[in-house]
Amino acid sequence: MPVAMAPMGQGAPGAMPSGYGATPSPVPELPVRQPDRGARWPAAAPVPAGPMPQNTVTVTSATVPSPLPQGPPTVPQPQTLTRAFSVKSGFFRVHWTVDGRKLRGNEKQTVSPPFELSFGHKFPSVTFKMMIYPEMVNEGKGGSCFRKSKGRGYVQIKCEAELEESVAWVSFRISIGSGSKTVGPRGPRYHNFSQSAVTGLEEGPTKDEHIWDFTEVLDEASQTFVVCLEIVPGGKGPS
Repeated sequence: MPVAMAPMGQGAPGAMPSGYGATPSPVPELPVRQPDRGARWPAAAPVPAGPMPQNTVTVTSATVPSPLPQGPPTVPQPQTLTRAFSVKSGFFRVHWTVDGRKLRGNEKQTVSPPFELSFGHKFPSVTFKMMIYPEMVNEGKGGSCFRKSKGRGYVQIKCEAELEESVAWVSFRISIGSGSKTVGPRGPRYHNFSQSAVTGLEEGPTKDEHIWDFTEVLDEASQTFVVCLEIVPGGKGPS
């Protein structure tokens, strides 16, 4: 005997349930706020000491996903480099993670991976590198290596392009370490890369201000340390 089926929804016989097969409403875009990475220092005035705040991105959503299982902490990898740019303040911040084992070796320098800075429409992508040299202990053979300097040395910045004098000015400062082990920043300094392709903190108010003890900021777990360069390209130089 046929069995009468109860209707599944409203509407004419054979009609699909309401909403079935309809085009879904577009998902609204999530608002993203990009706060400033830090305050811009004056063109020729000293910068207040202390670390600058890190940039954050805040994403607001109506639904909060379940937290993912926590894995082991990420170990910093040597010879990696990150670069960030602040639209509001106009400076670049470059973090270079250095292999700390070099501090115990006979190397006479260590060089960062290349990174790019913009010097306006005419020079939109200029390649730079950072270099670390050991403090010279003596002028004899092998007198300038990280092992003999006991991990002390200095940082220099090298421009790989030829820039016009009118756009080649930069102001910069340097710090080392991260977190509670941060030392610096020191600076700012001003330099025109049309006059010399290499610069550093040597022209400071004190004789040895450009010398760092990299062993003080060495991360024992990863055997790495961080060098941070904050640089404003295309400035007018000191007034």
